[in-house]
Amino acid sequence: MLLIALLVLTTATATYLITTTSGRRVLADRIEDALSGQIPGSLVISSLEEIGADEALLRGVRFLHPNGSPVLLVDEARIDLHLVELLGGTIGFEHARVSGGHLIIAVQPDGRTGLEAAFSEAGGGSGGGKAKLQMRSIHVQDLTLTIKPSPDDTFLMRDVQGFVAIMQDDAYPGVRVRLDRISGKLAKPEFLGANLDILRADGWVHGAVEHVLDLKVAGELGGDRVDAHLAYFDRDTKNVELELDPREGVRTHLAALGAQLGTAFSDAIEVRVK
Repeated sequence: MLLIALLVLTTATATYLITTTSGRRVLADRIEDALSGQIPGSLVISSLEEIGADEALLRGVRFLHPNGSPVLLVDEARIDLHLVELLGGTIGFEHARVSGGHLIIAVQPDGRTGLEAAFSEAGGGSGGGKAKLQMRSIHVQDLTLTIKPSPDDTFLMRDVQGFVAIMQDDAYPGVRVRLDRISGKLAKPEFLGANLDILRADGWVHGAVEHVLDLKVAGELGGDRVDAHLAYFDRDTKNVELELDPREGVRTHLAALGAQLGTAFSDAIEVRVK
């Protein structure tokens, strides 16, 4: 009888946590507490809308830097969920679909990115451990992507679609972010008074290594093809390299483009035009 009573109680508790708004709020709070206690930054979940055996729908998810600034904002995410692992400190899933939000890759004075500071600083969070970060395949749409390789330089992409992975791997130090088949519009900076359409961008961001960021871009400017390569190195001078490879149509405007590039970026960026 006692075993039956315990099973009924467990089933009733699980039903409450999964099927009621207040129960899902309790579960969201437990997830927030479990992860925020193991990372230097923090996690905030506005609402856990649905949860099933292996999938969950979340809205208003925010990962914050230890200073409270955002590093990843998600409007809506449908993820394959491993609840036991999540409560144990593994931020992990194989696949997710994200609609709306903002990923911010900003290099700090110490050469690390804000993402790394939020997740993998030595010593972890108040819980004394480190969260294991394994977001292997995030299919994003309508995302905003901000890359700040230096305090005075910002690359802002809107209407971003593609695939993002954010992971920790014992073979590499720090946090790794992989960008794959990314498309969108470069809203900032403008070139020749127009926005660069990103047809495809692929690259990565590695924390705790000298070569922090590497991104190869195929784009169009005013209907003409322009390729670009952006790299950041953790070094004292000229730590950002931007190489532009304009094709036939844009080559007629090389003089104007070169003059604009001379004033568009800070001294931290070394700009080359092929």
